[in-house]
Amino acid sequence: MTDAVISGIDHILIRVEHLEPLFSTLTEVFGLPSPWPLSTHSAFTSVGVSLGNVDLELVRFGKSIERRPNTRLYGIAFEPNAPTLMESQRVLQRRGIPHSSVVPYIRRNENGNPEHLWDSLYVGGLLGGNLWQKIFFASTKFLPNRFLARTSDSDVSAVLDRVFPHGMTFLVDYDPAFAENFEREEARRKFDTRNGGPLGVVGLREIVIGTKHTDAARDRWSDLLWPVAESTPNRWRFDDGLGIRLVSQSNDGFVGLVVEVESLDQAKALLATHDMVGNVSESSVTIAPSTLAGVDIRLVESAN
Repeated sequence: MTDAVISGIDHILIRVEHLEPLFSTLTEVFGLPSPWPLSTHSAFTSVGVSLGNVDLELVRFGKSIERRPNTRLYGIAFEPNAPTLMESQRVLQRRGIPHSSVVPYIRRNENGNPEHLWDSLYVGGLLGGNLWQKIFFASTKFLPNRFLARTSDSDVSAVLDRVFPHGMTFLVDYDPAFAENFEREEARRKFDTRNGGPLGVVGLREIVIGTKHTDAARDRWSDLLWPVAESTPNRWRFDDGLGIRLVSQSNDGFVGLVVEVESLDQAKALLATHDMVGNVSESSVTIAPSTLAGVDIRLVESAN
């Protein structure tokens, strides 16, 4: 798309203090494959789960501590449309969308040498904003590159809690050498071979986002997603079928995921076997959030 900021969704972040129980439920009970194994960095620990058409990243920032036990949807990583994030930044600037500068993620490898893994370009205002966020964005634009390019070896959880209290949205561009570590195509092959696992997952249909100010939020999301237009009011859908939907609520932030399954009856039967059935309606069933550490996932039957 000409002058588009993003071309799609790269992955969705679920912030969780204890990764193993949720990872086990998704991969063992639901049979979903993992596109990358548990990976521990100085600043975070991460593991991936494939939903077929998009990946989930279960991530813990810093060391696990009991004062942050609440698991929650926390972020969307977008695929940039432009060849470089510097070009994406210029498009955001022209559209008047709050954003950071390009922030590299650099760690020390096993030999103690700096290793560049990816670059991020954070986008603000989509999940609410605050003074901390403005300060962070400004600092990334005025600090020298040598400061931004320092190795990322500190616990950033306290900073994230202040700058992105309701979650974060960003564009990500991987270093080609690091991207070779992913097994995304293999994970999706396994997903297809397993027919979406015992739950019969077809893929993610949409990400539901809550907002206190619907009209203002719609304008901000429209500015970012253009030229993707609203398919219905407050809902945008990419060419690959993934969608984003806004709903009105008392606070800003992610609400949940809507996942398509081949058969609702099959899905309900599997959930009932594991005592995981939540709210049920004629057209959907919710996986009991208590069995997913609090994450809200609603299942709907695929129209295909």
